[in-house]
Amino acid sequence: MLNLFVADQNTAIGRRNIHSVKPGYTFTIGGGKSDFLIFLVPIPYNIADISYDGKSCTLTPRKPEHFPDIGSNPVHDCIGKDIRIISDGHHELQIRVERLKDPLVTLKRLLNSISVPGKK
Repeated sequence: MLNLFVADQNTAIGRRNIHSVKPGYTFTIGGGKSDFLIFLVPIPYNIADISYDGKSCTLTPRKPEHFPDIGSNPVHDCIGKDIRIISDGHHELQIRVERLKDPLVTLKRLLNSISVPGKK
């Protein structure tokens, strides 16, 4: 599962920016109806794509004018890397694609780590 983190953007939007990925899948990043939504400031639809080949994720800019540091160059192994975006209104944003751990696995690990006195 992948999560798009946008600095200073409210993360309490449910699972809107969390997607389960499979090899060969491509997701869009941007405003509007993009798969990974940036809503902190107005951003056009589909400014970049994230694709997964079964081993790694690649971020490919579709609108290089919004990516001053990378232009139209793809970012291979983009998980965990901060990427700077400039909106049409010249606002600077930082995004990062993160691998999301399944919350049920984390909860299960926590519950199994608790030892009850008197029980073996």
